[in-house]
Amino acid sequence: MLLGSLTNYLQNQGPLTSSTETDAATAAVAASQSNEAGAEQAANSDYQPSTRAILISAIATDFDVANLKPEQLSELQTNLQQYGLINQKDLLAFSQLRAHMSNSETSSLESLDTMVSQEQGYQNQQSAKRLQALFQNLASARTSNNPEAA
Repeated sequence: MLLGSLTNYLQNQGPLTSSTETDAATAAVAASQSNEAGAEQAANSDYQPSTRAILISAIATDFDVANLKPEQLSELQTNLQQYGLINQKDLLAFSQLRAHMSNSETSSLESLDTMVSQEQGYQNQQSAKRLQALFQNLASARTSNNPEAA
């Protein structure tokens, strides 16, 4: 597609000098070869997980969010901050989660589900949803890394 666009552009140009024509032809051939090489490399490469997925998998080996105790939330929060998986806005959701877990006997995932379903301000709601998605990713990574725990 890129080669076709480039060819169309070159054909619609006015009269060129011979050195410019050579340069344009060379550029078109180089673009064609780089596109073919890039497509071939993409087809031959294996799946590469994102950095975020690798970090989540690493944290999931240390923490089982499905059976997380309220005392472990601070350590989990510290690790998530250290790896850059949560930002300052998500700290409020962590404090709400800590309060909700200490007041009830529900798991962290159930507490997050309850927090998300509650009516609250837009930023608090978004923060709770980000934290819920992160905890679900951690739980999923834990079961993928350790199938017998599921």
